[in-house]
Formats: sequence, C-alpha cells, structure tokens
Amino acid sequence: MRNQKHEPGYYSYLRTFCGDFIEIGSSLEQTQAIFPTPTNVLETEEGYCIQLALPGFRRNQIHLRVEDDVLMISAEVKSNKKPEWKRYYKKEIFSSSFEKSILLPEDVNDDNIKASFRDGLLNIELPKSDHPVKSSLEILIH
Repeated sequence: MRNQKHEPGYYSYLRTFCGDFIEIGSSLEQTQAIFPTPTNVLETEEGYCIQLALPGFRRNQIHLRVEDDVLMISAEVKSNKKPEWKRYYKKEIFSSSFEKSILLPEDVNDDNIKASFRDGLLNIELPKSDHPVKSSLEILIH
C-alpha cells in the first residue's frame, strides 16, 4: 500500500479545513478502479470505531497499518483459477483489491488500536488518549 510522505503541517491543514476521518491519497485514476466500501465512523467517550463492509473477503486478505496519523486499509484477492470465458449480462458482485487511507484524529493512541473481522464486517477500535502514542505499525485483525 502506498502512503505518500507529506510536509509536517499538511495533516494539520487537512484537519482544520476538512476534519478528521477524511480519505486521503486517492487520485481520480485510482478511485475509478476501486469499488466503494461502505464505511461507518462513530465516536464514544472512550474512542472511535471505524466499520467497513467487506463482503467476500477473508481475514487473511485484509491488511491494516497505521503510519503518521494515517490508517491504511487494503485487501487483495488473488485468484489461481484458470480464466474461463463467460458472458455477463449484469455484474455487480465481484472480488478485487482495494486501498483506503483515512486521516485519524490527533487524540488516537496508535499502540492500542484493535481490529476484528466477522461476517464481512471489519471493526477497528481507536482508543482516545490525553497523551496519545504515535507509531508506525501493522495492526493484527482478530
């Protein structure tokens, strides 16, 4: 997954004008090739929760990483099957790959991010902290 490095004040600028949890890093070219992933973001007293609907994916195909206050989510389905000729008259169900990068609030403690995947729904718990720890790390999905 690609994450472009930005000037130190860039994310602060984005937060000021766009708020937290904005999707970043997608060009028009990339967005056309990516299928929409329905996403919910909610806040509680203890933290935030991001939920993504990822039907058709398995837990081992999903990858989470946090770096520089950006949560990067990707999934990839690799098919080893020999392609066969088929004529679709309508094709709305498909499996593919996707990437999504989300700018996180400054009060998220990166070291305690937890993720779980069940029944096609990815839940990412982002705990708040008065003294947040910022890290670059892979996040395990349970």
